[in-house]
Amino acid sequence: MRRVIDIHAHLGHILRPDGADVITQTGVKRPRFEFLRVMDVVTLRAPWLLRPIFTLLHRIGPAGRWQERQHWRSDELRNSAATLENLSATLDENNVGQIAMLPIYPNVRFEHLAAAAEKEPRIIPFTGIDFDNLDDVEAKLAGDVQRGARGLKLHPILQRMSLESEETFRAVAAWEPHGFPVLFHAGYCNYFGCTVDREVEEPENGYIASAVNLVNAFPGVRFVAAHGALEEVDDLIELLGDAPNLWVDVSFQEPEGIHKLVDTFGEDRVMYASDWPYGSMDVSLHRLKAAYPDDEEMLERLLWRNAAGLLQLD
Repeated sequence: MRRVIDIHAHLGHILRPDGADVITQTGVKRPRFEFLRVMDVVTLRAPWLLRPIFTLLHRIGPAGRWQERQHWRSDELRNSAATLENLSATLDENNVGQIAMLPIYPNVRFEHLAAAAEKEPRIIPFTGIDFDNLDDVEAKLAGDVQRGARGLKLHPILQRMSLESEETFRAVAAWEPHGFPVLFHAGYCNYFGCTVDREVEEPENGYIASAVNLVNAFPGVRFVAAHGALEEVDDLIELLGDAPNLWVDVSFQEPEGIHKLVDTFGEDRVMYASDWPYGSMDVSLHRLKAAYPDDEEMLERLLWRNAAGLLQLD
């Protein structure tokens, strides 16, 4: 059995102010049949036939809007079921040995993840930044590291704080002495769509171009571009492909994108990730194994060895 470390996942409903309350709930059923799961099955069973059809429909007005509504509905179902109980069951089902759990401040904080890690030892908690209170950021981050934080998460879209901002640079400077990675969301996307909550996010902050100055300004910090920048994978390669301090996770990337990222960043700086509960662990594993079906050494690196080195695990 292969060892697996998932470098990118979430607990709780990260879009709600009270989203951390979801973590400790029990008996919450995981959604078994919803739009994203249909897409998962397509990916697993017949991507060569059905996925282009979904892509085409997405570009057609009414069909595209219907797909978007179903996508947001699926996100809501998955977030609402992102309990510790469901996470543990999913880890068991997919033989995932360790998982980096990322906060989204202010909704889900390090304290919530550290408490979950006490109950589920496979969790590796990351910390984050409360941009409304930077007065004691150095002491706060130092305390989180003492309590087990192995990385720092930045989400410029949901936190509405550009990676080019003075506040972000100050936060990364405060984190740098601890030697653990900074994982930032990469790639344009929106979480609320056309709903009334749209005003609480800044999708434009996800463009990979906004990360260039930050990555170059801190050559001693190891950054992780989440999702391989989603559909901006080519822009990521063009703008930051020569950055020696940048790693990538491949959540949501198809085998073609995974190959591009490995060819650019090398076999030592690309890592498996699911972005659970938004993404599915089984589908993410399937895509990675489909990319390198006969290369056990490569799979070992991507599935766990690279992440273990980055997080300084034993």
